[in-house]
Amino acid sequence: MDNNNNKYKFVEDFISSSSTTQDPNLIIKNSKAFYEKLMQDVNEMVEKKDFDGLQDTFSNVTDILKKELDKVCIEKGVSMDQLKTLLENPLNFQPENWMALQNLKDDMQSDLPNPKKVKNKNKKFKKRKNWASV
Repeated sequence: MDNNNNKYKFVEDFISSSSTTQDPNLIIKNSKAFYEKLMQDVNEMVEKKDFDGLQDTFSNVTDILKKELDKVCIEKGVSMDQLKTLLENPLNFQPENWMALQNLKDDMQSDLPNPKKVKNKNKKFKKRKNWASV
């Protein structure tokens, strides 16, 4: 296994461990571990200002997960939209599993940075009031 494959082994481990169980608690636990490992790697790259590495990581992880989701959709005979609709409906889950999923989602979203509004410092391009257009 080369260095690049070792770098994303945690993604493959997550997929493998999640695909071999029907236990929602274990899947949620694996998802949280996967997310924490990804964020650890991201934070290390941010500290090193390795923005090419960040882009490479997100691109590769996204590709791996998308391929796996496509595979699941084919195996289950559903489209990606149908799968998304199924996963967004709390009636498809036991109440405690739905709450655990929502807590995981909230935890992940709370870790994301808040985008700051960027002010236009170049005022000469600001639209003038009552300006006649030609």
